[in-house]
Amino acid sequence: MKKINKPMVIQGLKWMASYDYQKLAWFPNNENLLSSFLEIYQAVFEDSVLLDALEDGNVVFDKVADAALWDLHQATDAIDVDIMREDEILDSSAMQIIRNKAAFALDLVQKSTGKEKTVEYFYSKGN
Repeated sequence: MKKINKPMVIQGLKWMASYDYQKLAWFPNNENLLSSFLEIYQAVFEDSVLLDALEDGNVVFDKVADAALWDLHQATDAIDVDIMREDEILDSSAMQIIRNKAAFALDLVQKSTGKEKTVEYFYSKGN
């Protein structure tokens, strides 16, 4: 059974939905924050094992939340981190769509009871 880091998904979705966080953390700052679009994407979909679970057909939260997460994942294809700078990503229309989809998915994930899930959740240190 797949094990998903649920707190990592939730925190990553919060970061993915927040223009203010991105504007601060993606650029030099005095808050000791250092992040990027790619790092947030990896936290939500790869480091948490979420993408593997979705691709394998597991139910991670519930069918509605999972559909929103899959839709968000597909929207991230519009961002090419190999050619786009962080400032271009931040202010792109594609990133605004991603923020909206991330906020929608976050709401669904947080409301999910997990009754339909076919995975286990795990919590790493600090979560």
